Amino acid sequence: MKTSVIFFILFTTAQGMSYSQLFLENEKDIFSSQLLNNLKKNDAEALMALFPTVEELYTVMDANASIYSTRLYDAKAALTTDYEKDILPQAKVAFQHLLRQGKAKGIEWQSIESMEIIRLGQPLDPRV
Repeated sequence: MKTSVIFFILFTTAQGMSYSQLFLENEKDIFSSQLLNNLKKNDAEALMALFPTVEELYTVMDANASIYSTRLYDAKAALTTDYEKDILPQAKVAFQHLLRQGKAKGIEWQSIESMEIIRLGQPLDPRV
């Protein structure tokens, strides 16, 4: 439970950064393009390449070290274990499931030309 909370805090921090710093319209378009290209490969491994590395997450943690106080080293150790042994494998299974579901529903990933990324809580655009 403790490590889940640590990861939640880290992930929330990273999400906050991504929306305020990294997800500018240009970055959103770049990510959308990368996601679309990797879906077209119909390969969960290609989709996994979109996930940040542990080192990239460490950078976020270091930038927000005050959150962790004297527990930064322990938080990094917990993150490594949780991220590599639980989160990434579950994400891969989810991507595999997404690809299988798409195929079962007749989605031809190769024929998709564009996509819209919608943040949680953002209203849907009826023009899309």
